[in-house]
Amino acid sequence: MTVPRFIGLALLAGAMLAGPAGAKDTAVWFSYVDKEAAAVGFATPESDDVRFVLYCEHASRKVSVTVKRTLTGVKEKQPLAIDLSAGASKVSLNGVAVADKDDGYIYGEARDVSVAPVVDVLRASGPLKVKLAGKSFSFPEKGRANHLKVFESGCKAK
Repeated sequence: MTVPRFIGLALLAGAMLAGPAGAKDTAVWFSYVDKEAAAVGFATPESDDVRFVLYCEHASRKVSVTVKRTLTGVKEKQPLAIDLSAGASKVSLNGVAVADKDDGYIYGEARDVSVAPVVDVLRASGPLKVKLAGKSFSFPEKGRANHLKVFESGCKAK
């Protein structure tokens, strides 16, 4: 489970979701399932603007959460909490600050997480709210449920 794989999945999924040429480029929920992994996330189609990914690797049955938002005042490998909530559901994950290999900006990632609590949050009504290193981010509910169903049908980790 490496960061480039997350980006590759999101870009592939984003390309599949993109509208006709000239369409307004906005972030959307996506899902992806193949023989190696399943993912659900939020990204801008046809760009490297990947904001959130829940990734499930079939062979290892490992699950990770990546929140790709630039963090300031945080050093690479620094432990940090990734708090996810929607409606009344919430979970706090033990994460770490990761440096992007291409441009060096810092973002958050939690590895080897239990998939059920994260899926419970994503199933809840309302926007997905993320707190990470003193910053708050929100991802809309619209479109999430259908992509979450695809992810759940494809993720082998339970």
